[in-house]
Amino acid sequence: MTGTSVARIFNRAGFKTYNLETVPELSSYSRYYHPLRGKAKIEATPEHLAGFLAATELDRAFLIACSDNWMSAVATLPEALRVRFLTCVPPQHAIETLLNKWRFAQILSHLNIPRPQTRLTDSMEDLEALDPCEFATAFLKPLSSLDFVRAHGVKALIFPSKGAAIQHARKFGFPIMLQEFISGPPTAHYFIDGFVDRNGRTRARFTRQRIRMYPPLFGNSTWTVSVPSEPLLPAAESLDVLFRHLKYRGIFNAEFKFDERDGQFKLLEINVRPWIYVEFAARAGVNVCLMAYRDALELPVETVGNFELGRQCVDVLQDFRAFRDQPKADRESVWSWIRFLLQADKIAFRWTDPGVAIASLMQVARRRLLRQVRLWAGKSNCAQHGTASPDLHPPSESQSRWRRVS
Repeated sequence: MTGTSVARIFNRAGFKTYNLETVPELSSYSRYYHPLRGKAKIEATPEHLAGFLAATELDRAFLIACSDNWMSAVATLPEALRVRFLTCVPPQHAIETLLNKWRFAQILSHLNIPRPQTRLTDSMEDLEALDPCEFATAFLKPLSSLDFVRAHGVKALIFPSKGAAIQHARKFGFPIMLQEFISGPPTAHYFIDGFVDRNGRTRARFTRQRIRMYPPLFGNSTWTVSVPSEPLLPAAESLDVLFRHLKYRGIFNAEFKFDERDGQFKLLEINVRPWIYVEFAARAGVNVCLMAYRDALELPVETVGNFELGRQCVDVLQDFRAFRDQPKADRESVWSWIRFLLQADKIAFRWTDPGVAIASLMQVARRRLLRQVRLWAGKSNCAQHGTASPDLHPPSESQSRWRRVS
């Protein structure tokens, strides 16, 4: 969806966009999808990208990466290609520091920026040497979220005991981090999205709050709302310190969690590229994509100080799952949820570009159908062999059912 959102932003501003993807997914159903094809299959690596761009017929273009692996590829383009293909990206050392979760934790500690406590374990012996009490309030987190999600389908894992963590760590591999879990509801998560120009000046900050998320513990926002910037000034000052140290330039999306124990906003992670709600920010008045374009062309970038407050955005399918899994006593009625949907921005759906939302619904329907077929086939097989199917249960979600926050 991030690539689709970026294409919508630029096309609405009058630009022609081209997509460069390893495997076209939802974005290929958008009316703005224009694949840039080459003689060979493209991969998100510096070598493949450089070779592809050198052979393309485009005289000049602006490149904007919509995923971490593409960002790394774009940031390391040879100087000869940068004349034809303009970019607005952070320095390579900044990208590597912010994408590697352990290096990120180290730099936050060095700069004394509020953060969750984190330690690195390099081996099973390191994990076994930890005090069992540490696992009661911590979770296992990979150094590279992208690789971990590809391999295991989740961004992190929390366990009820040290024994359970050790048992699962064997298949995850090392090094892996043990990070403090900051308790609190989804509404304790805040985001500062914005842009830093080529002279190191922060030109925009778009502040928003998470209302719901899915999956419950380590998921993404399914419902978010723009909020005033003033209460988040301590968090913004933390970003200023970090960005000055890294000599940062470009788009950013930073996630904080408010810790009630000490009243601090703890910095959890930073995306160094457009994020899934980037079009929502543009519709509210903060268009970081066009800022990046102007900065790449060394044109003036105006500071954006105001944006629409109270504007809401929802990822409909994921928010339905989050809404469905809430305790009945803590959630509004279905009709209230539907009324909210009618008023809020939607990530996928646009009346002028409905294909992506339709494709999303079709994908969900196909997965549910396949799941039911497999379930039916499994029961049928067990019945034929006279064996009972195993009683499988998902992990308890009791830790995610926080008290309701108005």
